[in-house]
Amino acid sequence: MDTGDLQKQAVAIMAAWVRRLRQLGPARIAVFSIFIAVFWQIPIAYAQIQHGEWTTFFEDKINQLRKTELRVIVLDEADHPVQGATVHVSQLAHSFELGYAIDGRNLANDLNQPPLKVFNSISLEHLSNWSRLQAKPDTQPADDMLLEQALCAALQRGMTIRWGVALSADMGRNPDWLVPLQAQHLQGAIDSHIDRIVRQYCGRLDQVDVYGYLTSHSMVEERLGLPMLRRMFERAKAACPELALGVRFDNGLSGRQGNEVYKKIMAMKELQVHFDYVAIDQKYSGKVSHVRILGGVKRMEHVPAPVYISGLEVGGDNMVEAAINMDTVLRLLFAQANVHGIWFTGLRADELAEPNAALLDDEGGLTAIGNVVERLFGELWWSEHQDVTDELGNVNHHVFAGRYHISAELDGRIINETQLWLPISDQSRVVVLQPYKQEPISPEQGD
Repeated sequence: MDTGDLQKQAVAIMAAWVRRLRQLGPARIAVFSIFIAVFWQIPIAYAQIQHGEWTTFFEDKINQLRKTELRVIVLDEADHPVQGATVHVSQLAHSFELGYAIDGRNLANDLNQPPLKVFNSISLEHLSNWSRLQAKPDTQPADDMLLEQALCAALQRGMTIRWGVALSADMGRNPDWLVPLQAQHLQGAIDSHIDRIVRQYCGRLDQVDVYGYLTSHSMVEERLGLPMLRRMFERAKAACPELALGVRFDNGLSGRQGNEVYKKIMAMKELQVHFDYVAIDQKYSGKVSHVRILGGVKRMEHVPAPVYISGLEVGGDNMVEAAINMDTVLRLLFAQANVHGIWFTGLRADELAEPNAALLDDEGGLTAIGNVVERLFGELWWSEHQDVTDELGNVNHHVFAGRYHISAELDGRIINETQLWLPISDQSRVVVLQPYKQEPISPEQGD
């Protein structure tokens, strides 16, 4: 029996069982559906995994926050509206940043083609670690070939690029040789390292977490004081004004620890530490309930800077539970206006602490969790429209913010086409598609 027949048989079995289990409620139907999908690796519509008032509420909120109005007007050469033209609106990428930390062991495969089509950004943090690039204090930092390959490939694809953490508040995450340095020597080493990143990669990077892993550590404040903390951000911004500079916390959405993270963010702002964004690593395991995690996610609404989930890892006791958990987490995060992007810690099981959190299997195919990500962002939260213009030459759509290809045709002939960026806006974006002016052909040109 080939894969297609097996999938058809699985779908038939699933449909029969759903009919029998309907009286048990949508939650159990969802679990059974995911079990079938995991067992046979069927790409099911993950928009339908979970149902209920809470999913409807957050879906409505997502549509309000993440969509914008688009109006396409089709005109002829004489500036008259064209009725009956077919307009195609095709999304090419999200404005919401979605990506992962690229791993050097799988660099060749990942560079050839993004592992998920919805990915529009990468983090270099596994390749840009300070200890990796400068193992000894008396050597120049290495111009690492793997780092350059990943950076160049991401630039060619127009992806958003994160460096990762430049300096850790946890001294154990910095180079060993940094630990014994005191006063001016420590300050000089930190200045030199951050200066090199900013000056060498200015114009090629989009974000650098200047200071990271702050949740339970404060190395700079303790050893060099607040003036040094301010200085790191001020010098970096002066050297490369267009580069976004951030602070990074681990497990900043979780309960009491999340409260402490929020207090620390607010304190740094009051102390005039001028960061552009806040990055938060977060791991979820066991059974994730939207009620249990909602408080930590909603707290991000009050952070006085854009928030990025810089290291997301969602597991569970098994792949079925992990898939449901991922669905829950992504719905809540995407529904928060102040969350501007998500990066996954890694893609494969050997890159992650949670074995059931992998987005890709050993052969590079999507796991059930990978399918959740792809189908939420690539289908449910993705805009593809085809419509016919009215008597005024108009079509109107409510679309997710991002990059688009838009074309209009009449009687099988393309009138015009364009690509454009649609940010979230209160105002409708108007796009006019009209044929280019055609100069008359002279007799000499005809000959």
